[in-house]
Amino acid sequence: MLLLAPVIVLAGSVGPLFAGPPKAADLSAAATASLRTSDDYVRRSIVAVRRGDPDDAVRECGEALRLDPVNPKAFVSRGYAWHEKGEYDRALRDYDEAIRLSPKTALPYHNRGRTYHAKGDAEKALRDFDAAIRLDPTYPLPRTGRARVLQDRGEPDAAVEEYTHAIRLDPQSVAAVTGRGLAWADKGELDKALADHDEAVRLDPLDAGGYANRGNVRALKGDLDAAIHDFGIAIELDPTLVAVFRARGYARWLVGDAEQAVRDYDEAVRLDP
Repeated sequence: MLLLAPVIVLAGSVGPLFAGPPKAADLSAAATASLRTSDDYVRRSIVAVRRGDPDDAVRECGEALRLDPVNPKAFVSRGYAWHEKGEYDRALRDYDEAIRLSPKTALPYHNRGRTYHAKGDAEKALRDFDAAIRLDPTYPLPRTGRARVLQDRGEPDAAVEEYTHAIRLDPQSVAAVTGRGLAWADKGELDKALADHDEAVRLDPLDAGGYANRGNVRALKGDLDAAIHDFGIAIELDPTLVAVFRARGYARWLVGDAEQAVRDYDEAVRLDP
């Protein structure tokens, strides 16, 4: 029986900060033109988060709130930045305020649910995802959020159902397709898992996680050469993925390539001593 390290959860993005993300031209204009409104600074904060700078996003939202202390979008954006920094309690306070200011908007409920999930409070997370779905039944992100909670609770059947609903709402959602692939694997339905990871790679061919997840499924199916190939692509895209080096090292050991296996394990140790 083939034994492999646990499936690597490297899902796609959780989605945009706002249900209708600004157009690229709007973002560029907000980043370079003279700023006049609170929303201009909110747009700049989105740019900052997308370039991986949540500290700058927090600063931009501070300026937005200085100009308009009751702008709910600024609280949502700053909450998202706090979440990305791992400061979950601050994120929750901003989402609470966004919901107080705009109680009929689905997005802050979804984002607050995401933060509750990160804090390990599954019940509050599900309650917020449900509230977001009630406010906007066509919004796919809360379905993906619910699915992740259910998956973490060991309910892969329910998770597959939620992911499938999210995919019907947004067939281009890498996060939902990836998540469903992981849930199929949890259920032992490896052909279905492989099909979803194939689709995730097609949707986002530059996401290292897609290849890592597909490599895991291929290894579990016994196709070690294909798994090693996928792990290699994942490492080319992101050479800091310790778990992928370990997985490829194990797969190489299983096919009898001890020298290359040792090299992969050595790199994993170097990255994570």
